[in-house]
Amino acid sequence: MVSLKMSVLSIAAILASASWPAQAVVDTDFPRQADLMVLGIVLDHTESAQNAFGIKLEPEDPDAMRPRMSLCNHDKREKLILDFYERDTASVISELHVERVQTPHVECVVPPQHIERFTSGKGIHLGMSKKEVIDILGKGYKEHTHPDELIISYRIDDKDAAMLQRHNAPAYYGQYHFKENRLVKYEMGFEFP
Repeated sequence: MVSLKMSVLSIAAILASASWPAQAVVDTDFPRQADLMVLGIVLDHTESAQNAFGIKLEPEDPDAMRPRMSLCNHDKREKLILDFYERDTASVISELHVERVQTPHVECVVPPQHIERFTSGKGIHLGMSKKEVIDILGKGYKEHTHPDELIISYRIDDKDAAMLQRHNAPAYYGQYHFKENRLVKYEMGFEFP
């Protein structure tokens, strides 16, 4: 039993080190309320878009007004939507959206790995309570309701924030949607000019 536990921990450590760019994980000026990654895919990070899951992450329609790509977990119950932004040298992922799949016939790419759920770099995943999310990201949020959802929003728009300067973005946002105190959707991203 102990060796099985050690094997699982070893595999998890290898996957984490292979899929998470070091600067995205260990960043001394990274604000508590910011989360830049879902399952090793990092906002505004070209290398994670090229290497995630052994498949190239690229827009389904690069000429669309809002180029995007959709990935699903192994049983197509969760969807990760990647929004792309054209930078000077390459397209980068500017927004990440995770949500429950509403229809059984969703169009998306299912990576070859068995992905149970889409978890953010800070450990946030669908099904968490509002308190669990706030315990991770802190209390610096705004709250509002939208028909049957409670939404908490984090925003960083201080032009002197090192994170924003490094990504050459005017703002970062994170939104977390709850129904019956359970996280049903979350999204994060940079607002590029």
